[in-house]
Amino acid sequence: MIIRNNENDNLKNKMSGKMKNLKSKIFLIVAIFILVPYWSYAQPRPLGSHVIMTSQQPQGEIIKFYLFGSGQVTIDWGDGTPHEPRNLSTTKQEFSRISSRHTTVITIIGQGITMLHCSGMRLTDLDLTRNTRLRELNVSDNNLTELDVTRNTALIELDCSFNLLTELIVGNNTDLVRLICNDNQLRTLDLSTNRNLTILHCQNNRLESLDVSRNSALTELNCSGNPGGSSNLSLRLTLSLSGNPRLNKLICERNNFSAEELNALFNTLHDNRIQGKTIEITGNPGTNDTDRSFATRKDWIVRPDVSQPKGPSEAERRRNAEILWEQLRNSSNRTNIQNFIREYEDINPQIPQIAAARIRLNELPTPTPPPQKPPKPVRYGFIGYTGDERSAVGLTFGRLRNQGLGWYFSTRMTPRFISPFLINSLGDNIFTIDNADSVFDKDGNTLDNIDLGDYSYIINFNSVFGFTQKIISDWMWSHIGGGVSWDSQITSFEQGNETHFAKNLDESLLKFVMDFGLSLRSPATGFMFSGGVRATSFSNFNLTFGVQYTF
Repeated sequence: MIIRNNENDNLKNKMSGKMKNLKSKIFLIVAIFILVPYWSYAQPRPLGSHVIMTSQQPQGEIIKFYLFGSGQVTIDWGDGTPHEPRNLSTTKQEFSRISSRHTTVITIIGQGITMLHCSGMRLTDLDLTRNTRLRELNVSDNNLTELDVTRNTALIELDCSFNLLTELIVGNNTDLVRLICNDNQLRTLDLSTNRNLTILHCQNNRLESLDVSRNSALTELNCSGNPGGSSNLSLRLTLSLSGNPRLNKLICERNNFSAEELNALFNTLHDNRIQGKTIEITGNPGTNDTDRSFATRKDWIVRPDVSQPKGPSEAERRRNAEILWEQLRNSSNRTNIQNFIREYEDINPQIPQIAAARIRLNELPTPTPPPQKPPKPVRYGFIGYTGDERSAVGLTFGRLRNQGLGWYFSTRMTPRFISPFLINSLGDNIFTIDNADSVFDKDGNTLDNIDLGDYSYIINFNSVFGFTQKIISDWMWSHIGGGVSWDSQITSFEQGNETHFAKNLDESLLKFVMDFGLSLRSPATGFMFSGGVRATSFSNFNLTFGVQYTF
């Protein structure tokens, strides 16, 4: 503690008051912003590698799926019966059970599942995010409105046809060889990273554009039934097919292509010597008027051949509709029935099967979209430096999570924290001082004839444990915690020709500490920069700062 004149003391008190007022305002603003995200947070996800399926197979009907892989799997059928452990093998195995309720949630737990076939199960939800070894997936003929395969990076074959998907993201599935996604409601399909793709069926969707220019391994493409707005789709195909030197089967029926657009499409076909190259263009406005020589001179076979009859007669179509409706009469798949109506409703007069199909469609429940899934899990450990205005040296470590709360532990101290231990080692030379600048020896006697020296230092040590919460994506996080702080003031004084040190009794306190702030993380580098406020006993506020590395 250093003796100063009254004028300096007054100036110091005024400046100290202004700083406390400013820090109080900062404390209030930051506290409001930080505490809001902690009012609610996502539920933690279950542990272990698993697949979760939600089926709406009616009570009494068979629920059946197939698995392939290695190791053991446990099946929880969601009906209260004991879990069913089974060993997987190198051949496809059937798992089945009679449904005991309208909605069944099935959980498959196992590390070695590489193939899953669950078509025709009336699935409304499917969680595959915890099964990263999956190589083959067939979920066709269900009622899925969304399908997340972004974490299934080992996928080679994917069949999700005849569902209700409006979006399919396969950018992370770079090993994909066969993609069957026809008869959905897709508007876009990005295949720019799927360089190994050889077979693509995306017919009967709502695609407005399709770019396969980077899929040089493509051998078979079916993009029929995507009118998309006359020239929009044909323009993309015209620009992209020149990048497919291995293509030998192209089906682009019912795409609203004019004769000019088909001619331009033929011009982009390769002329490599591959046996049996065919292109089918039935049902386009320009089918009969296009110049087939643009394709035939490159050894492509163009179908249909306009020199032959143009297709089945009306009587044949009626018979085909009767046969197909017998197969669909008891179907619960809305998409299949809608496709049937679209295919045959142009027959005049209207055939009875169309009326029956419309009645059946109205009887089926409209699938409700599943509840919005929580964000994809993000978990980072972190460790690094932390400090504040009083305690500039510290360490912090913890874990970030975007589902539920993460945690952290921080400890900070003054650089001269060793000083109390130095003072305690002086034995009989320990003195104390109070705020009235009176110095006492160890027996409590007041010392006379002393001069306070120039050395005065507050020693602080504080530890905080708290929680972290995601604010925005995985680059902004908040933290809040509580702990304790210990302060001690060391002051020098002279008595005669000797210099001594004294502890200030009024400043040696154990206090409650509250800590909160924000952290900004760089996904590119992994470094995270934090800042915030430390409140000691809700009266003294200090700014905190730090830098950590996440991993």
